[in-house]
Formats: sequence, structure tokens, C-alpha cells
Amino acid sequence: METNSLMSVVIDPKLDPRVNCYRDDLAASYLEGKVEGRRFVSGRQAQVVQCGAPLLRRPDADSPQDSQLLTGETVQVYDEADGYAWLQSEDDGYVGYTLSSALSDSVTRPTDCLCVPRSFVYPEPDIKTPPIATLNMSARVTIIDQYQRFSLLSTGGWLYSDHLMPVDAHEPDFVTTALRFLDMPYLWGGKGNLGIDCSGLVQVSLVRSGRACPRDTYMQAKTVGMEIPGEDGKFSMRRGDLIYWPGHVAIVLDQDTVVHASGHHMLVTIEPWRNVDERVRIETGGRGIDVLRRLPQSNG
Repeated sequence: METNSLMSVVIDPKLDPRVNCYRDDLAASYLEGKVEGRRFVSGRQAQVVQCGAPLLRRPDADSPQDSQLLTGETVQVYDEADGYAWLQSEDDGYVGYTLSSALSDSVTRPTDCLCVPRSFVYPEPDIKTPPIATLNMSARVTIIDQYQRFSLLSTGGWLYSDHLMPVDAHEPDFVTTALRFLDMPYLWGGKGNLGIDCSGLVQVSLVRSGRACPRDTYMQAKTVGMEIPGEDGKFSMRRGDLIYWPGHVAIVLDQDTVVHASGHHMLVTIEPWRNVDERVRIETGGRGIDVLRRLPQSNG
């Protein structure tokens, strides 16, 4: 099965545990010879069947949510115990725990993906029936039939067909995609089900434009696009640039405004850059933003 894997990109000699599957007692077989004193196991492929399945730091309900898994995403499972699976995403290489019930060992090849921030799955091809599930942007599904304006999923239920596009199709402009999330609540680790965080907004938007993107800001700030030099936190910015400071990222709309999933406002919001810059300088002791990165021109 084809995947948009970043695992070969984000694994580095420092063996970042966020993107390298090892813990005190166990490690993925691909790390044999790189870490010691652990039992090495091969993974098995599974597919996510729960919308926005939490990817947790620990196998318990009180654990922080570091990310979310999207419906149709494939993972490698390395251990299961007490209702939790320890796994690594085949999309962005992220490692964590999710409920075993969010996964299926039956892996199907997706035909389409969701191209809107959120849509409902109906039990019948009728918008008046109560929805049985929701899906969020970039969720992947397998369509097996069509009826009027609806598409039947291989897992059951009907989606509005205009909310889908072929799985290999992409949006031409990731900034426009990001703007579709305006006013969505900020959610730590969120990727657009009930909420989204700053790096999730960037990742989901870039993936929809056909660009691979790691999950966290510290990963993105080293790998996405090329770094543009600045001095004393001052940069010449243009639309689509990504600006990073400790623990946060924003997308430049123009020289004066940015859009970001803001923990300060607890929303995806458009904000004057001067306001953000003043707040960042207070938070960083006057240092300002660390990195500005620029992507190549759109693929579309």
C-alpha cells in the first residue's frame, strides 16, 4: 500500500523518540543496532477507523495528547496491552499510544479523501438522517458505490460526494486551505476533528497541497522549505512563509498579518503581525521570532 511516509526523513542520528519507536523495554526492529538493551519486534500494519483518534504520550486516559490520527491513515503497531496500541504513523513517523479500538487489521486502499474541514457520515444517502460519524480534512476513505449526491463507504455509511476528492489530488494553495479553519477552537495535539493546534494547522494544510510535513514545530522549523535569514527578529516576509518561535508557528498572509492556531486566543485567527511580535518579544525576553522558512512555489 502506498503511503506518504516521512519516516526516512525525520529519523535522525539523535533518535528523537517522537519519531523513532523505542522505549525502555522494547524497540522497533528497524532500530536494531542503533539502540541497545531492548527486545526488538517487527510491526504489523493497521488502519485508523476512528476520526481524530488521540495519539497519547502514555497508555492511559490522563496522558497528554501529542497528536491525532486521521481516518484511513496506516500505522505500524509494535505492542498492545490493556486496550492500547503502541504504534508509529506511516504518514509522519509520529510515535505514541492510541486505543486499540481505533484501529483495524483490515487495511483497504483509499480512493478518496475529505477536502473540507469536516463532514458527516450518514446511515442513508439522506441529509435528514442523524449522522453516525464525522470525518475531518485529509481523512481517507474507500468509495464502493454512488447514489445521487452521496458516496458509499466500504466501512458503511454515506458521505456527501462534493466533500471528497481523489486521494492523489491536491489543493493548489496551502494558505487558502489554512484559512478554511478560521475560528476552529485551539486544541493541543489537534488535527482538525474538534480542534487544531498551530503545527497541526500547518501540517494538515501542507499535506492537502501535496507537501510532506512533520508534526511538531521544532521538526518543521528545521526541515520545511528553506530558511530565510533575518536579523534581530526582523524578516522580510511574504505570503505563505512560516514563522517560528519557541513552541509556535504562524503562516504569513502578507507583510502585516498572519493566520495561526493561537493558544493565546484559543482559536484559529487572523492577527496583525505587530501584535504577535510584541507578545512574542515579551514571552522570549525580547528575542522575537527564531526562524522564517519559505516554501517553493505551489505545486498546483
